[in-house]
Amino acid sequence: MKPTLYFSIFLFATSLAADLFAGEPPRGPIDDRMKPIPSDTATVNTLLKNFEVLITNNPPQAVKDAAKAVWLSKRSGSKEHIKKSLNFAGKASFYAGLLPEAARFFSELSALIGPDAPPVELATVHNNLGSVALANSMGKYSAEAETHFRKTLQYLQKHPLGAGDDTAYYHILTSIYNNLALVLSYKGTPKASEEYVKKGLALTQGKPDYLAQHLRLIANYGGLLLQEKRYAESLEYFQKGLRLSEENENAMMYSAFLYYLGTWYDKKGDTAEALRYYTRYYENARAEDNPTTIREVARNLSALYEKTGDAAQALKFLRISTDSEEKIKVVETSQELAKAELQASLKTLQEKMAAESTSAAKRYRVALGLSAGLALVGLLLYLIYQRKYRIAQLYSMEKERAARKLQLDKELLEAELEARGKHLTTEIIDKLRKNEIIEDIVKKLLPHTQTTSGNTQKALGDIVRSLQSFQDKAAMEEFEMRFRLVDQDFYQKIQEVCPDLTPTERRLCAFLRLNMTTKEISALTGQSVRAIEIGRTRLRKKLDLTHTDTNLVEFLSSL
Repeated sequence: MKPTLYFSIFLFATSLAADLFAGEPPRGPIDDRMKPIPSDTATVNTLLKNFEVLITNNPPQAVKDAAKAVWLSKRSGSKEHIKKSLNFAGKASFYAGLLPEAARFFSELSALIGPDAPPVELATVHNNLGSVALANSMGKYSAEAETHFRKTLQYLQKHPLGAGDDTAYYHILTSIYNNLALVLSYKGTPKASEEYVKKGLALTQGKPDYLAQHLRLIANYGGLLLQEKRYAESLEYFQKGLRLSEENENAMMYSAFLYYLGTWYDKKGDTAEALRYYTRYYENARAEDNPTTIREVARNLSALYEKTGDAAQALKFLRISTDSEEKIKVVETSQELAKAELQASLKTLQEKMAAESTSAAKRYRVALGLSAGLALVGLLLYLIYQRKYRIAQLYSMEKERAARKLQLDKELLEAELEARGKHLTTEIIDKLRKNEIIEDIVKKLLPHTQTTSGNTQKALGDIVRSLQSFQDKAAMEEFEMRFRLVDQDFYQKIQEVCPDLTPTERRLCAFLRLNMTTKEISALTGQSVRAIEIGRTRLRKKLDLTHTDTNLVEFLSSL
């Protein structure tokens, strides 16, 4: 049967169904007519049972579980479960870095509860929406965030104390004071920001249950005072925060206050104290193996040691900062890929939910169609045809999208590998050229150390030793190590192709894979151009390429 015929039967079935149910009052959408499914409710309870633990240990899985709970709650028709599931889905998406999804879940929750919900419930939703907007602003002022936070405060002011839910009220109130202070500091209104910080501090003072919020407020207030150049007051708050963090074994805030104090002394020009606090913060960051915090404090330590004239320490922390930067790039790439995978999983789950919801609606229509007879069989056929057509379209689009994504990922990986190779080559060449220049200067100065005497001879000797100390004797070994990080599988592949290659020949293979010329390799290794050319010839012979037209560089690049 053709689609046009299906559609004709569908129109007939619609007319027939209207006759069958003539006089019956409207019963609402199909979903409203479905009875709650007990098994769905039990599954939702199971999914949300350990949510608070899961959201901390495994946010991506928490997102998937909460999204599934949303769907099942909607199917069961339990409004309380829907609200709880939407709230958890928004939180999980926020912690997983899926800010658009978090905003969507919280906005849906806001629409569901409506303007007549209890004040604390409305305040919670707007506080969450404001937090998402603030996170999206990336450290800049957000008018959307301020609007949500002020709405939160307005709703809290309507809450009658003593009428229940006071614990949630105080928790949100301390949070909103801190959030408003932060967004107003970004807005450039320090007086208004200070007002809210003080309110938060007064509210949390001496309350063990609100210690974490109290410490964050102390940190924000100290930072605000430092920004306003009220140095004595800001120092007092930073030292107070450090003492409270240590006494209550709050490791995270203790490290944060070490950093704030290092910044304070740096701004005041007290290099020794700044170094002391930054060094303690660096030790904590290294113990936690956090590349982001290591990078920031290493930069500061390098700058401070440069001020003191300690070139060796300055260079050491500059290298640590550079190495941490590379780790951060790798971590960020992994996080972006994980986020993309999570978004794809969430989309697949949502499509599955939509498909199953559509399937439930179709089952109802089929039941209705059986009572209408042969005409509604045509309706069923029409719906089946439409469904198959849509599935085919979706499959085709998904297949095309996956192919495009795969190609894009491949191109990005190749571009990243090429860029890292170029960066590696340039950096190592610069180091070796620096070594050559230093060696040349030392050779010119050494004869003069023999022909002079007294203070002049001593001064020349000191200069020679100082220059020699700046030589990077491990440059070639560093090249080997960092090349393995950039192209981890290459040495293994070349070893499988030709097991009897010497270390020098394997290194030559690495240079050629980086598309370096014979002259560049000569300058890098200190060998003559002729020696490099002979090495290339031997390499072609060992790789069995002597009597072929295969280009050596292209062959190595293909591995």
